[in-house]
Amino acid sequence: MTQQLSLPILATVKMAYGDVFGKPITFFKVIWLVLLVMVLFIDLPMLITQREAYFSMHPDKRVEAVESAGATKIDLPATEKQTPNTKPTDKSKQDVIMEEASGMKLEYALVMIGISVLQLVLLFSYSVAWYRQLLFGDKKDKTIIFQFGKMEYNFALTAMKSGLVLAPLVFLMMSYYMASLPGFSDGEPINLAEYWWLFVGGGVLLIFLVARVSMSYPLTMMGQFDEPIKQSWKMTKHQPLPIALGFFCMVIPASIAMIVIVVGANYLMNVAGQIPEENISRTLDITFAEHLIYRAIGSVYMLYVFALVSAFYARSYAFLVRSQQASPSA
Repeated sequence: MTQQLSLPILATVKMAYGDVFGKPITFFKVIWLVLLVMVLFIDLPMLITQREAYFSMHPDKRVEAVESAGATKIDLPATEKQTPNTKPTDKSKQDVIMEEASGMKLEYALVMIGISVLQLVLLFSYSVAWYRQLLFGDKKDKTIIFQFGKMEYNFALTAMKSGLVLAPLVFLMMSYYMASLPGFSDGEPINLAEYWWLFVGGGVLLIFLVARVSMSYPLTMMGQFDEPIKQSWKMTKHQPLPIALGFFCMVIPASIAMIVIVVGANYLMNVAGQIPEENISRTLDITFAEHLIYRAIGSVYMLYVFALVSAFYARSYAFLVRSQQASPSA
């Protein structure tokens, strides 16, 4: 009979935090290029696309912004050109611009999907490079550079397989949540409070599943490409609670720190961004800058949480392997 040793949560958490925050300047040297690419090629294009999509669905806002910026002419189709003293009717303007917006809506959606796919590819590359430093002892201050080869491909496959394990439960919970929103369906919205048991039980089960598939990522990095989910399930048979608690120790403090930073940034921008209410153009410019700052903060949060969770998984994997090798069997 093989004795199973429980994962030392506090010691493993401490080592994971040491990997990320032990030398904060060194770790920032590792991720600065990834962060720059995230902001310039993910956050900024996504925000611009979302803004243009919003204007296409609310053309009156674009008109107000152009007029408040001091423009003397609004670029409308030829059918809408009027004499300088004649204002086109709201109906005709709305019809013309909304017709154009309906044709552009799919394009905006496709652009946003493309940006999201690029973000996933970048995150897979970042995760693999960070795992290499954790598991194989690659140079700790080496800046992570984007690459996508066989290992990144297999890592992405493992992530998708893990997602499939979680997808049915996530879909069920999201379905009930969406059904509680007004206008989501033809019938009356459901009372979400009546289904508290579903979200409590589903949340517990979701955490359990996350813990059971957690070792699939370091297993993939070690070359176990065939059945990483099955092997992770076997390896974590007696460890779901310690791994789940460790996961919370990674995510919750980082989330609290992000909330504090966002609240502080929001306060500072509100103080610095006092402008006349009638200046809609400048209001939109400041709103755009604020949203870009928030997205950049979100990217920093994402990279640090990925690093913390990956470090915890890598340390847990190393412990479980040593434990299995050292455990006597009868």
